Amino acid sequence: MFSHLISKRFALPLLAAVLLGVIVLLPAGRAEAASATKSCTLSGTNTYTCAFTITPAVVTGAGAWLVQMVPGPGTIVGTPTVASATGCGATPGIVLGGTPITSSSDLSTYGVNIGSGGCTAVAVVTVTETITVTASGQVCQKVWITVGSPFATNCASVVYTPPAATPTGVKTCTPSNTLNVYNCLYTVTPAFPAMAGAPGDYIHVNEPPGPPMTGPGFFSAPPTVAGVTGCGSTAQPVVLSSGTSYNAWMGVGGCPGTTWSVTFNETITVAASGQICQSFWMVAAVPPTTTCANVVYTAPPAGPNPSATKSCTLTKTPNVYNCLYTVTPGVPAMAGAPGDYIHVNEPPGPPMTGPGTFIGTPTVASVNGCGSTALPVTSTSNTSYNAWMGVGGCAGSTWSVTFSETVLVTANGQLCQSFWMVASVPPVTTCTTVGFTKSLTPGFTGPPVFGAGLIAQVVFPGGSVADLETATASAGGTGVWAQDAAGAYQLLVVGGPGFLKDAFGAKFPGGFMTLVAVTVVRAP
Repeated sequence: MFSHLISKRFALPLLAAVLLGVIVLLPAGRAEAASATKSCTLSGTNTYTCAFTITPAVVTGAGAWLVQMVPGPGTIVGTPTVASATGCGATPGIVLGGTPITSSSDLSTYGVNIGSGGCTAVAVVTVTETITVTASGQVCQKVWITVGSPFATNCASVVYTPPAATPTGVKTCTPSNTLNVYNCLYTVTPAFPAMAGAPGDYIHVNEPPGPPMTGPGFFSAPPTVAGVTGCGSTAQPVVLSSGTSYNAWMGVGGCPGTTWSVTFNETITVAASGQICQSFWMVAAVPPTTTCANVVYTAPPAGPNPSATKSCTLTKTPNVYNCLYTVTPGVPAMAGAPGDYIHVNEPPGPPMTGPGTFIGTPTVASVNGCGSTALPVTSTSNTSYNAWMGVGGCAGSTWSVTFSETVLVTANGQLCQSFWMVASVPPVTTCTTVGFTKSLTPGFTGPPVFGAGLIAQVVFPGGSVADLETATASAGGTGVWAQDAAGAYQLLVVGGPGFLKDAFGAKFPGGFMTLVAVTVVRAP
């Protein structure tokens, strides 16, 4: 009986104890979820410095908290660092890699390595990351603490700035079947829309204000447009502006966007091994881009040896020289029509350089060693000309032609000019020294020839508006017409009213810095 009572007396407390023990033995409920915050600050072009702050919410021992980047517009660069840590026995470290939280194997992961001291549930660990972005949006990360706590996710907004378009050029050159002549492809990407309409935009290759073409070569023929990509318009035929420069108009349609390009096909004759470097520009505000290609010169077998001599003698007219220019092409001149021409200072050879220009058209002084006589010279500018050797041609390699030139100089220096006859034979350049004497009395380079008329074309060597008026009066003129910078003709009346002279002077505020062609008029 007593035992029965005992058992009944203690049954309920015993049951309660057993239940309490069972409760104690049951697994703990879901732990408080870890939390994280993320903030990012722009630190460079499309580069952010981010702070990822983690609070575990559970006591953790030695091990690692796994941090994983969620797919998005960001990539971690380098190894993150622990900026600060509170509530941990030791400062955690960083271990790159780790087992991904999800099955994706291409996500950026790293471990916050917890030492033997562990961390409390209220620990706070801040990790500094460097992240590059490829688009605007949010960069997000997950952190996983223990099996008993789910991962925590947090994000930060980032903004992507597209890089500025940069002009590029690509140049490749391959030897042609002609010795020392290369076929080159030059592809230019202006990285700027080409303006539609007229005049529109031009692509300038080796033209001012960009740098000139450098290296041992020149264009043997006008370049052509090999192709245009990314643009509905097609560049108009190329205009060769010198033996080392050209331009092409992109047409009335223009080109939208920044990825379109033009490829030019060039034929370049080289005179030595080295690099051919050329530049292009389209919009003056965008700096020119320079690109180079290697070329190799092969010495030709013994053969043509072109040469030239130039001598100049001062005439009685100040700053006007009579020059004799003798050229020996070193190869036969082709007979028949069209035959061969001697080209002086003409593309693709180098232009005439120095402080001088031709007055009038040069003439043939003599032809030596050739039955044919060069036909009358054709001026192509005031610094260039050519002459056809005639249907008979010239045999051998020792014949020569002497040209007589009248040259007006504007400064001291060297007058250099070149000639070529056969494109495969490099041009020959010859120089001579000339001197300049500034006239103490304003005047024209030569007296005006009125004839039976009332107007005469003359050249004013430069000076002030007052100098021009004095020169006109000295020449018997009553007025003089000069073309201003806009192309309009302005009249200066000798001894005229002051307001007319002031209006004329306003069009030429600096006077005339170089030679200028003017028209002198006289009273009937």
